[in-house]
Amino acid sequence: MLHKLVHAINYEACIFIHLDKKTDMSVFLSLEWPDSVKFIEDRVAVYWGGISVVNATISLIKSALNSEEPFSHLVLLSGLDYPIKPPRELHKFLNAHQDRQFIHFCKIEQIAPGLRRTENYWFHEPLFSLPIRLEKPFRSFLSKALSFLLPAKQLSHMMLVFGSQWWALTPKCASYIIQLLEENPKLLSFFCTAHAPDEIIFHTIIANSLYIKQSAGFMANAIAPRELSNLHVVKIGKVFKEKDFSQLKRTDKFFVRKLDSSSSKKLICLLDKEVLSRQVDMGGAL
Repeated sequence: MLHKLVHAINYEACIFIHLDKKTDMSVFLSLEWPDSVKFIEDRVAVYWGGISVVNATISLIKSALNSEEPFSHLVLLSGLDYPIKPPRELHKFLNAHQDRQFIHFCKIEQIAPGLRRTENYWFHEPLFSLPIRLEKPFRSFLSKALSFLLPAKQLSHMMLVFGSQWWALTPKCASYIIQLLEENPKLLSFFCTAHAPDEIIFHTIIANSLYIKQSAGFMANAIAPRELSNLHVVKIGKVFKEKDFSQLKRTDKFFVRKLDSSSSKKLICLLDKEVLSRQVDMGGAL
């Protein structure tokens, strides 16, 4: 799926890939990849809902910025995404909006479980080398105990917001985020025990900066993460299939999340044939 995605988006782009540290890289390196692909070396073991997702994203951002390529935007994708418009259209669209941050948000209270996402203590990643049948219940117990016994965690100098994990940011904005986190290590530490901080930390930084003026800003009535998507068509928990093709062709979004290589096989074939068939495979930088 990742291999197909990379070849589908390989138009005027540099593609940086973070592979979960728990994954055997040799399986991937044995495949043939375009020259535009770089597997980053600074890998972390990723666990759903944990700060490791943020750390992996930071590694990707740093790798892209350190390349010194003249990007218009850094576009964050997962390995289960797929383009639903020719990448040349995305290239043209982003270059026409070089001062825009494709990210927006809502107040964190509007998304369940609300402020408990940051006020409580969440442990989504292994803490000790215990058998999984013991380790997970222990983390759950520790989370409930600390959230009950300790005061709610507060971030006094920033308004907390929530948004979609998948965004497109200019290099200047991405560089600002990295600099702020490096200069304020306590900020990253605050989110280490938050629930799904990848949907909060980048959005909170932008919402509390001058870059909010370049973003889509707040969606007052957003009640579900899919309503906060930026360049993606997203339905939480849904794997898109062949029957969704007509809907995807009508949307103004550029990507669909999520697909898999088995149940989405016919949809991928349709997208390749009827949407992406005319794209030109080129190198270069987005």
